[in-house]
Amino acid sequence: MRVSGSILLTVLAVLAPAGLLAQAAIPFTDTEAAPGREIYRMQVQPRASKSFLTLASNQAPFEGYGVGITQRRSSLIMMNTNFVTSELSNPVTGEFEYELETIAAFRAGVDIENITYYVEFGGDYDVVLTIVNDNFVPASVEFVLNKADGESEEASRTILSTNQLSLNVSELFVDDEGAGVLAIESSQPVFIQGQFEVDNGKGRTILAPAPVVFENQAATEEMASRRILPYVKAGAGSFLRLILINTEQETSTGLLEITGQEATPYSIEPGQSFVLNIPPDARAPLEGKAVVRAISGSAPHAFAIVAELTRDNSISSMFTVNSYQEGTLFWAPVNTKASARHQGDIDATLYAVNELDEAATLYMVWFDVEGNSVGSYDHMINRGERVVLDLEEVFGQSPVQGILRLFADPGVSLTLLESTRTIMGRRVVMDIPLLTVPEGSKTRFIFPLFRQGQGAATEFLTINTDRSVQEGSMRVLQPNGSPIATNLE
Repeated sequence: MRVSGSILLTVLAVLAPAGLLAQAAIPFTDTEAAPGREIYRMQVQPRASKSFLTLASNQAPFEGYGVGITQRRSSLIMMNTNFVTSELSNPVTGEFEYELETIAAFRAGVDIENITYYVEFGGDYDVVLTIVNDNFVPASVEFVLNKADGESEEASRTILSTNQLSLNVSELFVDDEGAGVLAIESSQPVFIQGQFEVDNGKGRTILAPAPVVFENQAATEEMASRRILPYVKAGAGSFLRLILINTEQETSTGLLEITGQEATPYSIEPGQSFVLNIPPDARAPLEGKAVVRAISGSAPHAFAIVAELTRDNSISSMFTVNSYQEGTLFWAPVNTKASARHQGDIDATLYAVNELDEAATLYMVWFDVEGNSVGSYDHMINRGERVVLDLEEVFGQSPVQGILRLFADPGVSLTLLESTRTIMGRRVVMDIPLLTVPEGSKTRFIFPLFRQGQGAATEFLTINTDRSVQEGSMRVLQPNGSPIATNLE
């Protein structure tokens, strides 16, 4: 990213040059999916996942959204992954290989009426919001930006029935640059995805989830007094940005503790944020944790944006760590097997922190792509301890492919990172969302953002935690809600 002047990754300005179809369920067909179709068959075995991936990224550029429909009501878990690759010609074989440029994954399939983001926008960085209205009536969406300088701005948009709205936050407001807490309220339940799109300093776009606070987000009793980020990284080659968001009605004060750093006091007014930058320095890279301890008011939501830099100070990858993955039961997809679309050496590492007053035990079960239980592991985590678990080492197999069931007694804070050493030797990191089974059940599931073309690719992932098979269909729709033929595998 070539940051010139403002807020996101400010230190890099010194290091680099500026630079539903709303309808009944679609009829199920026994015909197997084939490239260039409007409807794809979906069958998800118990304790297994089903993936739909863009077959090629060199097609005409297109943006839309996905709809999964099941024959009967279910509580499937959904993840929407967007990534960008570039084609390289192997000088020996003459074949094309794919260099992973950036990748970001998002929870999907859950509709909301209220949501809060931390956003920043400027000349070469922005937050892109993608909103899908899967209702029979239009949705009126209100945006309120509480800026870092204490001022606020408002904007509104109307999204027609079954339409998708995709826009940059910078399009909503007058100022060319800005940062702050963006509160979004919709008159109808909508599906939304927010992601940073940042220039890496060499004209390539890096993706990362924007810090987000979901409506009615689950929280343990302990999270009212402290928040935990299981992974942070500072030192040479890393830029660390800590973001605290106060969504409560009273001021929050306390201390922000970071491994290898002095504790930093904070004070945050309602609806505002606190930002701490830790720029790269000459020290050896140090990984650790961050803990937010409230003195008055509730502990704010905490996030870490980690940017890893190459030797020429361009951004190799950028990812977001959150503090709301604390609890007893989570599910996550895992895949360390390289493929034609995702090449390189892939690792998956779980970071767990126990800040309770007693020891906790973490139980992991690995289900393969067919839903069979093929590995299990448990680990005791002492009070105040942070553990790092390489999944291939834990299960004694490579690759590890399928889904994980993570259960903690009495509860821990978790972060799961996927790291790819690309063909060109770059390290690209993605935070894998740890997912919970949604309340209630339904037959329609929305994936807010589908992109293909000019290197862009998309994966729709569905996890079935039930003990019975779920069958249905998947399709991609245009922004106006009409179907389009796509090439998926």
